[in-house]
Amino acid sequence: MAALSNWQWLLAAAAVAITALLHRMGTSTFGRVVPYTRADPDNIAARAAVRDRGLTLLRALHEGAHYKRIVIVAHSLGTVLAHDLLSYFWAEREAARTVREGTPEFGALCRLERAASQLEEAPGEQVRLNAYSIAQRELRLLLAGRPEPVATDQADPRWLISDFVSFGSPLTHAEFLLATDHADLEARKAARELPQSPPYREFLDPNVLQRAQSTQGMPIANPADQTRLMSYPVVHANSTWMLHHAAPFAVVRWTNVYDPATPVFFGDVIGGPLRPVFGPGITDIDLKSQRGGHQSWTFTHTKYWVLDEVSRIKACRDAVNLLDRPPT
Repeated sequence: MAALSNWQWLLAAAAVAITALLHRMGTSTFGRVVPYTRADPDNIAARAAVRDRGLTLLRALHEGAHYKRIVIVAHSLGTVLAHDLLSYFWAEREAARTVREGTPEFGALCRLERAASQLEEAPGEQVRLNAYSIAQRELRLLLAGRPEPVATDQADPRWLISDFVSFGSPLTHAEFLLATDHADLEARKAARELPQSPPYREFLDPNVLQRAQSTQGMPIANPADQTRLMSYPVVHANSTWMLHHAAPFAVVRWTNVYDPATPVFFGDVIGGPLRPVFGPGITDIDLKSQRGGHQSWTFTHTKYWVLDEVSRIKACRDAVNLLDRPPT
């Protein structure tokens, strides 16, 4: 009985130690994430300052002809900030998300709309995800290849950001980080507050539907009044279409790398899959599957770049995709 009592005390001590460790790991990350996602009076100025610095950097990277392609790689809280910055930056680049009928860009836009529609019809099919990724890349290359503006007062029509790569993203918990519950999260995406992949596609009013049908390229549903698009014709601008302000993932591929936590103190309890949260256009890379189903026996939230595991480094390299290879 005395031995059993000693074991009980040891187990209790171990439970206390594990609980303390989990508390430190969780609060060190979520303690930074939660304040950023809450628009409280005490942190509004700080959030605005962070966004301004990020937007200033993205604008500077787009100036001149120094860069042909930009890849955004973010970890943990950085993924929340990067998602936010992509939303703001895309919204302000109206010239970059505008295309004219009869151009190769418009043909690519029509193929993108079709690929998005087909992916949402069968979100679990890898072939359709690959087709959507290829359509994203095709349109983005055309937008990146536009001539840079010659006058300082001319809007830049180029878009150079090709990829968003997230590691250990707390966006997997968006239902309580960015919203009050699942219904509120879906409402925010439908209101185009939170960009998803593929972008939110809206039902068309009769006039817009007629314009879409007249292009002979936009995908029209059967019945036609069920047609949904992520782009729309610009009012008072003949033959001109624009992707809506919450559609950066029309041209930005989103790859998310995570390491499942089982039990909670092994792997990464902070990150997780994002396809179920932000759409079937995201490529989720599960590191546990990459290891052949073997669980990591350490806390891995801060180890995505550590050179102690071949499968982890390969996943990082494939996600960044420096050579911009289309999926096969």
